Amino acid sequence: MTDGAVRICLPEALVRIGVRLRGSRRDLITAARARRHVARLQCSPAGHAPPRRLSKTATFVERSFRGRPCYEVSPRAGAVAGRALYLHGGGYVREIVRQHWQFVAELVAATGVAFTVPIYPLAPRGTAATLVPTAADLAEELLRDAGADRMFLMGDSAGGGLAAAVALELRERGAPRPARTILISPWLDATMSDPAIDAIAPRDPFLAVPGAHVFADYYRGALDPRDRRVSPLYADLAGLGPTTLFSGTDDILNPDARRFAGRARQAGVEVDLYEVLGAIHVYPLLPMRPGAQARAQIRQLLSVSALRGPDHARRARGRIE
Repeated sequence: MTDGAVRICLPEALVRIGVRLRGSRRDLITAARARRHVARLQCSPAGHAPPRRLSKTATFVERSFRGRPCYEVSPRAGAVAGRALYLHGGGYVREIVRQHWQFVAELVAATGVAFTVPIYPLAPRGTAATLVPTAADLAEELLRDAGADRMFLMGDSAGGGLAAAVALELRERGAPRPARTILISPWLDATMSDPAIDAIAPRDPFLAVPGAHVFADYYRGALDPRDRRVSPLYADLAGLGPTTLFSGTDDILNPDARRFAGRARQAGVEVDLYEVLGAIHVYPLLPMRPGAQARAQIRQLLSVSALRGPDHARRARGRIE
């Protein structure tokens, strides 16, 4: 087990609930299916607007950033405690979905942190070479607006990989570091080459390696698959700000989350890895006990950091038990 990781047993029944909620890996099981899936998405793009009923929980305002829709999600009452940039998952080819909006709205209402959610161009039209610097530009805008000690960088799955790449891009620019980067089941290595993945793959009900390779090829474009903009795992991680990762052991992305946490620690980065035994991909977004525990931990990280500063957050940081 990675040093500092926390393991919690997830009952099999809850895993099945998660599978029903999130779907299956049928569109990823072969490269051919994955390519057909992307072609269908290109022909019939999904909508991106947040569900109307969530307007009772938070305020949603659509604006434009670099010609693309971008939503500002703010608390309905009270002062804004901080700002967060949230980058949604979906393999870089799928649009934001209801679970993402519910997750964001819940965090906004509970913490008073306002979230910025860009509707970024999906692969193959959107690629790492342009998406990473554009997202970093947006992050810098929020850093100027909120201050580094009140700005957070977050993402799940592919969005988690993108968030890590944005953190590296900010470091390269010499920009201030976000108060904390929070990565949920992040996709950190487009090569999917860790041997441990083969043992997990039969247990993962959501992801599959053949289709992931197709999505990664669309997203990387002309870049090398180990380029830091595509696979943050291979970057020099020194100089990153405080980072927290959430990962389940029945997720094929789990070995790379472990490796990233280990390499970041060796580079002197303050990093926490919360690992749930038996949990599937993006479990913190799912309505089950470990997901609720992870959301409570994220609320704590946002609330303590935004309201009292990063030094207090480091002292107050807890563990999921």
